[in-house]
Amino acid sequence: MDNETIKRYRKENKEAEKNAIVFTGSSLMEQFPVEALWKKAKQNGKVFNRGVSGFDTTEFLQVIDTVIFDLKPRILVINIGTNDLNDPNYQQETLLKRIEQLFEQVKKRLPHCRLIFLAFYPVNEEKMLRLGRKETWLLEASKKRNNKQLMQANQAIASLCKQFSYEFVDVNKNLKDEKEQLKASYTSDGIHLYSAIYNDIFQELLNKIDFERKNKNDRNTKE
Repeated sequence: MDNETIKRYRKENKEAEKNAIVFTGSSLMEQFPVEALWKKAKQNGKVFNRGVSGFDTTEFLQVIDTVIFDLKPRILVINIGTNDLNDPNYQQETLLKRIEQLFEQVKKRLPHCRLIFLAFYPVNEEKMLRLGRKETWLLEASKKRNNKQLMQANQAIASLCKQFSYEFVDVNKNLKDEKEQLKASYTSDGIHLYSAIYNDIFQELLNKIDFERKNKNDRNTKE
């Protein structure tokens, strides 16, 4: 799993600040300009993006030290697993087992880390099928990566988060059209988002998540 992105992260991790906030996952996270948006919003604390395009949960678990544990984050925001649905043989049970493995490792190795799982985004199935005539990977992905399967996976992961006392955050409301699909104007291929859309997602995250909650609790305890 030594692709160029992982090699770069390993190098950067050696000098990176620990006890920071880490956003990690696959391409939908790697393409999220969270570091720039965090700085622009003048939020407290250091943020790192450790998303890796193309990764599914199996690959993610193989490099989990690089994308999570080397940084020893105090807050971890994860969006991983949508690429598992690209497999025509996808089974939700298998996805959940791997996410459970991920949660177990975080709970054991970073017991005080606050984990936030970001709900899988919707897709635009019509655009995926239309573009799939030329892009075969999209046609393959569309067999399982549809909004029904994504919604079911979100519900199951939300339940798993409860078992581990982790947070599940859904920012999808404003991404959907009247058919409950990802708005066609938000995506180039039915899956990936235009960069400008991440601005709205980031604002929705800030509306839903108090990133300073743990620090506030710590200060209150000391007082």
